Amino acid sequence: MDVLSLIVSPFQCVFAWLVKQCTKRRRPKARYPCFSAVRDEELRRETGEATQGWVFTSSDESVQKDEKGQLTGSLVGRQVWRYVSKTGSSPADDSFDPHINPNAADKPLRRQLLARSKAKDQPEEREEGATVSCLRKGLSFYERLQCDDGHFAGDYGGPHFLIPGLVIACYITGHDLGEHVKRGLCVYLRNHQQIDGGWGTHIEGASTMFGTVLSYVSLRLLGTDKEHKSCRLARAFIHAHGGAVRSPLWCRFWLCVLGVYEWDGLMPIPPELWGLPRWFPFHPGNVWVHARLVKLPMSYLYGKRYSKDAANDTLVLSLRTELYTCPYERVDWAKARQTPSADIDCYVEVAVPMKVLISLLSVYERVVPHVGALRKFRSACMRFAMEYVHHEDAFSYYICIGPVNKTLNMLCCFAENPKSDEYWKHIPRLADYLWLAEDGIKMQGECGSQLWDTAFACQAALSTPIHSDYTPMLRKIQAFVNNSQVCHDVPTTKYFRHNCKGGWPFTVGDQNWPVSDCTAEGIKCSIALAQVDALKDGSLPYERMCDGIDYILSLQNRDGGWATYEPTRGSPLYELLNPCESFGDIMIDYSYTECTSACVTALGAFSRVRPEYRGSDIERAIRRGRDFILAQQMEDGSWYGSWGVCFTYASWFAIEGLRACGVAPSHTAIQKCVHMILSKQRADGGWYESFESCTTWKYDQGPVRESASRQSNVIQSSWALLALLEAECPDKEALNLAAQYIMSRQTSDGDWPQENIVGVFNRSVGITYTAYRNVFPIWALGKYAQHTKHSPST
Repeated sequence: MDVLSLIVSPFQCVFAWLVKQCTKRRRPKARYPCFSAVRDEELRRETGEATQGWVFTSSDESVQKDEKGQLTGSLVGRQVWRYVSKTGSSPADDSFDPHINPNAADKPLRRQLLARSKAKDQPEEREEGATVSCLRKGLSFYERLQCDDGHFAGDYGGPHFLIPGLVIACYITGHDLGEHVKRGLCVYLRNHQQIDGGWGTHIEGASTMFGTVLSYVSLRLLGTDKEHKSCRLARAFIHAHGGAVRSPLWCRFWLCVLGVYEWDGLMPIPPELWGLPRWFPFHPGNVWVHARLVKLPMSYLYGKRYSKDAANDTLVLSLRTELYTCPYERVDWAKARQTPSADIDCYVEVAVPMKVLISLLSVYERVVPHVGALRKFRSACMRFAMEYVHHEDAFSYYICIGPVNKTLNMLCCFAENPKSDEYWKHIPRLADYLWLAEDGIKMQGECGSQLWDTAFACQAALSTPIHSDYTPMLRKIQAFVNNSQVCHDVPTTKYFRHNCKGGWPFTVGDQNWPVSDCTAEGIKCSIALAQVDALKDGSLPYERMCDGIDYILSLQNRDGGWATYEPTRGSPLYELLNPCESFGDIMIDYSYTECTSACVTALGAFSRVRPEYRGSDIERAIRRGRDFILAQQMEDGSWYGSWGVCFTYASWFAIEGLRACGVAPSHTAIQKCVHMILSKQRADGGWYESFESCTTWKYDQGPVRESASRQSNVIQSSWALLALLEAECPDKEALNLAAQYIMSRQTSDGDWPQENIVGVFNRSVGITYTAYRNVFPIWALGKYAQHTKHSPST
């Protein structure tokens, strides 16, 4: 044994070093966006014009006559904006100022939904306390925002690299988005341009080449003249940072298919990767599904070297002269291939093994055209890639898993056959991703966050002592949750899919991509709703509940945690081959604190009402999940948030998960976290955490110069209060101050203000959840009202 240890030990040390290297990130200093304090009156007027005349539709009413032959699926939860006419529409107070807040407040949506619904007659005045009164006002307001099919709609935008994919794909294919959509996209882009001329990777990020190059190209393709002020400022920013050759991989790829960047300047994305044996190290089938399904269409288009014909396109030829610091013909593309992104884009550095692989694959690319066997192998792999694309399209009813692979898949179908049914079935589903708000038209991070937001709204309402007054709302939620479960399986082996029967998606059931925590929230909703006497007749059938439990159990990882879509298939060493400098930890599906907490709480809730089903399996899974959560705690007592901003968000999830696992409030881990949360409470009683906490891995409260005047964030204050209540925090003064602050921010109509961004993905990209501003204050105050017998005065 000693000899064996001596042999194995060096390998263990090398592996540990490699893991440390591949998980090392730059953790840059915090950088904040900067918008002009003086609004452009012309842009303000154009924004007002571009956002009038639109009507929000959902489910069956979202279908136009010419789409009926192309749209498939149940359409439950579908949400689409349609331009009708400005005739008769009166200007609304939808002013938008990114200097004040770059997050839109969903004013057009809320105005329309409130106009369609009738305010409930309020009960006679009664002594119910300030907290319950606030809850009643909040629930009555939010109930009026519910769609007919039961879901709650909202803005799920934020990233600036989504619109460009749509615009470029439509420009290449010749699909006309329509004058009104294009105007809305233009004003959105111009509204979010920063004072330095650039755009961030997301709306609250400082300017990057990723956001700026793609946004500039989008404006030009949408018809903005290159001498327009917005374009001149953006072009100066691009040139000051080295031109398009200093942009990240995804940006360069889109420029390649547009014909304004040469394929020789792009790191290779060979389709042959799909032809490797399944056991091969670093097989793409083991990669995180979002990265995998972006790599898939990219590899097909790369293998085909598909590009827009630039010879007869004056705009494309003009862009070639606009994006570089030297003439296009003089760009050294071989050098550009190994040129890193600009420092402002680099969240993680491309590792040495990836750089070596790029060099080797570059040699391979020069050999392929001259070797018949390699050409045949590439052709076979490209055929498989297109089969895979068609499979994903068909099983998601052409929604796809997300907006990036949606537009790439559409482009692949066009490149394969411009007249194919597969291409034309993509077109009507583009509208599923477009969202109108007072800042213009944007492309959402998925086709919405319908199930996720609605499941949270359900639990928030049920946490209150007055939920029985909102039974009609809860009944509609129950129907939507039931209708959103994935009730069938898809072929798994050939296309690397995990079983999906029984799961719930983040968006709508038609998408057919269930997620661990979304399934957990769906199960918790179903169990809680079944406990309401008036809703028992609509309960989810027992068999389908068991399917959901089976799905959750099938996703648990070896480390005891849960990832998102699939169990983890590779090791952290895969990050050594991460080619995307803008994103962190995207190569495999890691276990996350939030997903794990959601899953153990769902399993615990189910085992309490149905102890006879897989009791020992559930008990073991919960125990392992508890150990994982405890292992993730940071030195200061917090947990890092991967899907929300940031330590406040994850700490709430962690405490809730630990309590569901039977961990006592007196446990050291919980007490340590409570101390951390209380130490961050501000003088106004609330909490504030900026997005930069996610990128720096340190609790960040924004620019110091603004700290004195900045109010706390209502959503994050609600998360903190939920965590403290779950931990049975004895500091009544802190709890009362938090509740008072949340109540004080409620508006006269029962709403809460839209504040800074609170969603995140890929460590470095912020995303908006407008529903959170209603859901979490209600949830926190509901728990508070149940926790205490008195209500603080407001």
